[in-house]
Amino acid sequence: MVKQTITYKDKVYEIQEPSIELWVKLDLYKDLLSEEGFVIKIISESTGLTEDEIMDADWFDIMQVANGLTEQLLQINDKFHNEFVYDGVKYRFIDLPNLTFGEFIDIDTFLNKNEAERKAQLNFLMALFYRPVNENGELEKYDGKKIPIVAEKFKNLPVKYVHGALGFFLHLEQTLLKPSLRFFILLKWERMKKKWNKAKNKAFQNIGAGSV
Repeated sequence: MVKQTITYKDKVYEIQEPSIELWVKLDLYKDLLSEEGFVIKIISESTGLTEDEIMDADWFDIMQVANGLTEQLLQINDKFHNEFVYDGVKYRFIDLPNLTFGEFIDIDTFLNKNEAERKAQLNFLMALFYRPVNENGELEKYDGKKIPIVAEKFKNLPVKYVHGALGFFLHLEQTLLKPSLRFFILLKWERMKKKWNKAKNKAFQNIGAGSV
């Protein structure tokens, strides 16, 4: 991202890279505000300046930043990032072929929420998709209790990582993941039921034989 700044009363404010939290807010604002109001909201959320301060700033600075921010938001691509470093920690996309049952249940539960909830909790989804890498270069063991903690940190994660992960996961889900996992679980469940029924029948036979 090309660094952009606004100067207000001799103080320079740097425009922050669009984060998940900003993206979620903008999604809520886009249908409620006018074009001008939307641009002011973007700058305000990106700098910490109040709307009144923005209105009082140099018009040329504001227009330059508004144009740059709008262009950047529109051009966020779907490049998939298998790894990234955030806040000094390396994160890697989960090992899909070797998901634990707990991981699958948590991801499936999230994906079955309504669209509004999913959009509002993209940071939580990213915490499910990415886990820290330990000193041996391996993914840390999945712990569902840590997901809310990581999700809170990910509110300020650059939204570019979200777009790539969602594009990758959506493609995988449509072509392979969900049907395969659901089939796998159903298959396991059917095998468990057969074993249970077999054991139950055998137990009944033994009871019958013992009572003769």
